[in-house]
Amino acid sequence: MSESIEFNFDHEYVDTDETGTPSFQREFVDEIINGNHEVLFLHAPTGAGKTYSFILAIMNSNPKRMDPHLHIIVAEPTNEIVNEFYCKFVTMMEKNPSNVTERPTARMITGQARSSEGRMKEIRGAVSSNNLVVTNPDILSLYVAGNYLRTARKDSANFQDALMQADVVIFDEYHSYDPQSLGKILSILLVSRSLNLGTPKFVFSTATPSEKFMRMVKEAVGDVNVLEISASADPFSMKGREIRGELKVIVTDEDIFDTVGEAKKFSEGRGLGRLAYIFNSVVEAERFVGNLEADGIHPEVIDGYRRHLRSKTKEETNCAQNAEAIESAVIVATSSIELGVNIPDLSLGRIHAGYYFENFAQRLGRFARSGQHSFVYVHVDHDLIEGFRSIKNGGCNDYSDFLLQVSRLIASKHISETEVLNNRDIFTYCIWRNTNRPGLKDSIKDALQGFGGGYLFEVDQVLEEIREGDPSSEHVKSFVDWWKDYFLSFGYFRGAVSEVMVRLPNGLETKYDWLHVLRWAQLRVDGGVYVVERWRERGEAAKPSVSFRDFRHGEKVLDWEKMKSGNERLFREEWKEQLKSDLGTYLHIRDDERLKRYAITLGRALNVITPRTLRPIDIKVQDNDNIFI
Repeated sequence: MSESIEFNFDHEYVDTDETGTPSFQREFVDEIINGNHEVLFLHAPTGAGKTYSFILAIMNSNPKRMDPHLHIIVAEPTNEIVNEFYCKFVTMMEKNPSNVTERPTARMITGQARSSEGRMKEIRGAVSSNNLVVTNPDILSLYVAGNYLRTARKDSANFQDALMQADVVIFDEYHSYDPQSLGKILSILLVSRSLNLGTPKFVFSTATPSEKFMRMVKEAVGDVNVLEISASADPFSMKGREIRGELKVIVTDEDIFDTVGEAKKFSEGRGLGRLAYIFNSVVEAERFVGNLEADGIHPEVIDGYRRHLRSKTKEETNCAQNAEAIESAVIVATSSIELGVNIPDLSLGRIHAGYYFENFAQRLGRFARSGQHSFVYVHVDHDLIEGFRSIKNGGCNDYSDFLLQVSRLIASKHISETEVLNNRDIFTYCIWRNTNRPGLKDSIKDALQGFGGGYLFEVDQVLEEIREGDPSSEHVKSFVDWWKDYFLSFGYFRGAVSEVMVRLPNGLETKYDWLHVLRWAQLRVDGGVYVVERWRERGEAAKPSVSFRDFRHGEKVLDWEKMKSGNERLFREEWKEQLKSDLGTYLHIRDDERLKRYAITLGRALNVITPRTLRPIDIKVQDNDNIFI
């Protein structure tokens, strides 16, 4: 018998000026257009109008500029949100023309480019010719790191070209990034600042602020250069999470898979509105979808496996049709709804509590924004029920007090400062390696040495000595290639992947990460297509990773058969031993002191990096941790 505990909240979120505009929006727009701060943190509750603030900044003209509108890059965490934000902007421009002659323009950039050089030119042109470029952080980081074009051409992509034409760069929902991604963002910020470009301003926006990351940014650029704009007097308390209207929350240990009957009622069109499910993982969502489809229910599915089926190019995107794209009364999703995809007419939610408190708060926030009555079931493990009962019995003064007490019950997402700083150094090194302009290269090197990453250059200094001494040596060539391959993966925001064609149990074909499919599905191969025969209850194969990223060139150094056998212990040992073996081979070459010195220097770098290179087998991974371009 399942247990349930009910909570009811009623609150009107009101923080507007005499015109009805939220005061934080006016403050944000004024600071973007007229302010002198280099970095802004925008903190406001879910649904309060953070993304609308970005649009307001573009719509408001600036008479001091020859071009009356700002040029803003917005990085959204998932492609579904990229598409939704782009369409919101386009629709607003059509309905609310600006007060100047030329209407602001927008460009959406997602998906694969036809060629690396084509993507480089696409982004460069988009920023200069549009007022809004909305993309995902993976594409933006690939561009600034110079990984789209690896030639000796002097005009190849580089950091300066990427950002000098933008007035503002916004990382929305920054709380969703892991320490490795935050390190890359910090690298972009610090390198931009060290080059004295004058622009852009950097904005970090979320309803779930990270006090630790905010402190790290302040330490990096100075308190006086950072401004926090908030809808709450104390955004780091739960007071920044006001809701609008009534919210009923029922915490239950009922198995969410036992609620197919309720989904059936919504799917039959009984005027009940829409029912949204939010799962912790893609695999759980896909297993549930299979159960629904077996019962004749065809939900709208928003998860990683379906992204290719839902994604559209800029030319294919019809925003008028997009607004009506969700036809089903039953929605099954993972983190896309949690992070910002808006579903109209939501009347009931059934959600997993999430791996971390931030997931819990964000998911409730999606339902507590309508200004009407919202009803949400939160499905938790039985061992959490007693904790929620204690909260109920102890009394909750309001919604913010409820969240404060839940934050003591469900662990918050941990951000390791060491990991952030290590990845800052590594990503800056990637930018430096792929920059071909001498003056710019020297500036980036000075910046990296200034914040403690100078040891990485020792490897390159020795590399040059080796090349000059014996450029034909196979030992030198193979080891240098291994070093390049190892570091290549760090130039990617959330990881390079090897995608394969996958046929889901319902017959739909899509593309997805081969390693993820291998771990979570029982497969057979049909003409090059990986056919999912069933989803596993738990992962049965290890997932190799560099800096918590899939190792792009892992097939060169790993025994894939051990991974496919599902023997996690052997595979982990193979990975670690391979790293030691590669390094040890060169450490024991006694007849080449320069090569030995190179290996020792490399070893020093690996001693810092290696502890971050293998993702724990049991780590909790959400689908937004695997965003692909």
